[in-house]
Amino acid sequence: FALDAWARAAPAPRGSSFMAELYDRLPQSAGAAPLAGAGFPVLHFATTQGALGRDGVHDLPQRLSSASLQHEGGTMLALLRRFGNARLPPTSSTRGQVYFPVPLAGMVHYDYLLVWPLALCACGLGALACRSALRKRVAGTDIADAMFSCLFMAVLATFAAYLCREALPVLQARYPAAVLAGDGGVGWQLLAFMLLPAAVFVALQRRLQRRLGVATTALGVLLAGDLALVAVCVRAPGASYVLAWPLLAAQPAWLALAGADAWTRARRAAVAAAGAIPALVLLPPAIDGSLAFFSPAWLVLPSALACLLVGMCGMALDLLARRWLVRPLLLGAGVSLGMASAAVPQVPAMPAPNRLVYYKDTPSWQAFWLYPAGPLDAWTRQVFPNTLHPYAMPYLFGPNADPVWYAAAPRDNDVAWPDLLIEKDERSGHARHVEFRLRSRNRAPDIVVRVEGACPRRASVNGRVLTDHKCFSWNLTLHGMDDAVLRFAFDFQGDPPFLVYIQERIGGLPERDLPPRPADLPPLLPLTGTTVAADVLRFR
Repeated sequence: FALDAWARAAPAPRGSSFMAELYDRLPQSAGAAPLAGAGFPVLHFATTQGALGRDGVHDLPQRLSSASLQHEGGTMLALLRRFGNARLPPTSSTRGQVYFPVPLAGMVHYDYLLVWPLALCACGLGALACRSALRKRVAGTDIADAMFSCLFMAVLATFAAYLCREALPVLQARYPAAVLAGDGGVGWQLLAFMLLPAAVFVALQRRLQRRLGVATTALGVLLAGDLALVAVCVRAPGASYVLAWPLLAAQPAWLALAGADAWTRARRAAVAAAGAIPALVLLPPAIDGSLAFFSPAWLVLPSALACLLVGMCGMALDLLARRWLVRPLLLGAGVSLGMASAAVPQVPAMPAPNRLVYYKDTPSWQAFWLYPAGPLDAWTRQVFPNTLHPYAMPYLFGPNADPVWYAAAPRDNDVAWPDLLIEKDERSGHARHVEFRLRSRNRAPDIVVRVEGACPRRASVNGRVLTDHKCFSWNLTLHGMDDAVLRFAFDFQGDPPFLVYIQERIGGLPERDLPPRPADLPPLLPLTGTTVAADVLRFR
């Protein structure tokens, strides 16, 4: 119901279940998991073009295309009107939908219940093709040879693409920057890695055709495709259409050609071309999509799809383009790589994450500026004018902490100290029981509590037991506690001395105490600096 509404109502719907299967395997897809896990039907929309950088730091409003925003807004409005005026269907127990665009036909979709019947039909046609070949006195060993040779040729074609990629490290390193800048060289680079494995596979396929015959070689490709289809139906049913429909068209065409020895060359070419049409329609978008998602860093899937495409078109290519095919493909790959190399991306000045920390410490009644070890730019050098090198700060971060740049900072009264109160410290025989209360007057989104020097045998917060066994270290991160009162209780074996570190972490910095940022440096991402209000409880 949801897919049908989207396909019918959305302006220019774009997407496919193949891309959904790819997206589900990427880290940023985790945001849809709560809805999907709760059993709600979900339409998941995403703009995915372009590298987001480390921790998504380039996922910025400045990069969002106004056309994408307009299209998504129009889609949401159309769906709102569609769902608002429609009667909801009864609850369905179906697993999902296969959906993909077809030129002139729009968005096609069908239930997962059809995935396996289509796959079994394709495998049945493959079995009929094998039977027909055996009746025509084609050796079974030749059929197996053709199938495994096609798999080996796909591996060699992928390896050739990898060698080409590794031979151009500058181009490979430039790819994320070109994507970020929206540079045209990205399209040329993707095209090169589509054409290169196809050219290598066609060259190897021609040699195999001379040894085993055109029909036997084509049958080997189709059987390899049937095996891949079964695996895809098990692991990623949404992507099954990429293989199922090309196989359901190519295998009947192979059977027709195998039993039509008296046909004219033109008729045979027409039947072979008709059988290759679904592959020509469905496989190139899948190749392009897999390259765009994984970039040239991972070429296995796009190269395998490119080899499958030219392999399924093998009989048509033999009848229509017997010669002069490999050289144009290699020439196209070379020209594409040249165009990608010539297009040097002009990366815009993107806002940079602010790694500066304002640390307000209760026991010393002081505040510090802190910065991770590394080179300082013109702005951070103003913050640390007298610091010669990074220093270890065991007092603030423990004995094993990494060194940091530090400098004194003015105390900002808008940043409150942690509200702490020790309520109990009881010793009885071979045990020690400690209770203290914590409340964040800053309403800090993150609170970190760490025990150093000993490990509690039992720990609880507000009466909820968190640990009740021996451990080597104990720390806890709390999120979204606002200003709630948190009562901690620790039980220790024996009477050990220990420390409890408390850090309230807040996004942003006291801007008024910072020097102005030079105009020639990129702007900073808002709220990426960190303010820490810290305290230490010492139990001797």
